[in-house]
Formats: sequence, C-alpha cells, structure tokens
Amino acid sequence: MSAERDHKTKIINLLAVGQFPPDWDYLHARLQRLGLSLNEAQWVTGPKSALPFLRTEPWDCLLYAIEDSFDTAELHAIHIHLRAVRDMGILIPVILIAAELNDSLAEICQEWNCQFQEADFRKRSTGIGLVIFREIQANRTQEELRQAKTELRIRQQRSREEASLILSQQHRLLNDIVSVSAGSSNATVTSLTSTRVFDEAAKQKYDQILKNMVISGLSGSRQMLLSMLSEFEISGVSPGDILSLHLQALEKLIAGAGEKSTRHILQRADQLLVEVMVSLAETYRQHAA
Repeated sequence: MSAERDHKTKIINLLAVGQFPPDWDYLHARLQRLGLSLNEAQWVTGPKSALPFLRTEPWDCLLYAIEDSFDTAELHAIHIHLRAVRDMGILIPVILIAAELNDSLAEICQEWNCQFQEADFRKRSTGIGLVIFREIQANRTQEELRQAKTELRIRQQRSREEASLILSQQHRLLNDIVSVSAGSSNATVTSLTSTRVFDEAAKQKYDQILKNMVISGLSGSRQMLLSMLSEFEISGVSPGDILSLHLQALEKLIAGAGEKSTRHILQRADQLLVEVMVSLAETYRQHAA
C-alpha cells in the first residue's frame, strides 16, 4: 500500500510571496495527503524578489499572501508583478491569499487568471492545500491538452506537406504523359494519353466514388465504379484522362478534409486509381486480342 502511494505521489515546487512565510511543514503534510510532495519551497518578501526565481527555476504554483486587500499600493504592485509574470510566458497557477475578497482583488483574479483563497497565510488553513492541488492538476491537464494540440497541428502539417508532394508528383506524371503524347506520331498512343474535359456529371460521380472509397473502401463504391468504368470503355477514356479526373477529385477532397487524415485519404485514393487503371488495362488487352 505504501509503495503504491509513493508511486502516485507527484513532486512539486512552490514559490510563496508575502511579508511572512507559510507554515511549510503543515502545508507539506496537507499536500502529501493529496498525493503531492514538496520538492522545493521558496519564500520571498516581495514581487521584485520573486522575479529572479521565476526566470531561472521551474515552479508549479505561485502563492501570493496579501496583508491588506484594501491597500491600493500593494494591489497595484501585485497587478504589475502578475503582468510581468504572464508577459514572461509563465502560465503556472497563481493563488491570491487574503482575509477577504473585494472588487479590486476580483478584478486582478479575472484579468490574470488567478484563484482566490480566503485564509491567513500565517495560520494553518486546511483549504489552501486543496486549492493548490486542484490548481496544479488543472494546469497540468491544460498543458497536456496544449501539447496534444501542438502535436496534432504538426502531424496535420506534415500530412498536408506529404499530400502536396504526392499530388505534385502525380501532376508531373500527367504532364509527362501529355508531353509524350504530343511528340508522338503513333495515333494509338495519342488516343490513349490525350486528356479531355469531363462534364460536371462525370466529375460529381467520380467525386462520390472517391468519397465512398475513403469512407468504406472499395466495397462501398464498387457498383458505382463498375458503372463508370463501363462509361469510360464506351467513351474511349485514356489513362491520362482518368489520372486528370482523379487528381481533380483528390485535390478537392483533401482541401475539404479538415482534421481527417490526409494519409488515409491518399492511401484509399491510390487503391481506387490502381483499381481503375487495372480495369482499363484489361479492357485494352481484350480489345488488342
């Protein structure tokens, strides 16, 4: 049981600002009951003394003991200090501790995202430990969410870059096909590689086939695909035509994908393109025979 408790204990660092130090032994005991253990506890008498510690050392929570919540000079100093703390990019929880809450303190809490605890810093208050625990837990959760969002943005950016690279490569392939066709005297090759302008009905149909392919795989779009392949065969659609149509549909789908995985879309799109090209090759083979 003891080993399990020790395993769950989280180490924290606290910085306290006030004319008098808190009862660290009592506070440490209260925090231990909540699964927190004080690694470093530092007390300074004023805001200016706190800034060097905040710049150079990592802290999990900043405690601010206010002697007189109606002292405008003291409250102004707190306001200036908290602005400097937030401007430094320090997002740790800040807890203001005073005998009572007034409008001025409430405004400071709201502006600089602080919590208020009604207590006397020099006396033993059971509530302070719980407030510290909750604020540290909430801040760590927010930090984990920020990291997760950052990692997600990085993955999405990499996926978009990968998609852009693949689409560029496929566009170059299409341009190469058209260039070869334009320079060839072979009428058969020209008929197989020349590109055409598809009507809106054909584009919408292929768009839907690609969407179904991404969502449910080939099984969800097989019937519509077979119908379109028959139309391709009748119309004499070339590989270049299909690649051009495919790229147009793929670019539209990726552009509107939002948070969907572009890698998944590209994989399913490649499967569809292979299926279409294999079917088209089989048609050419049968005609050649």
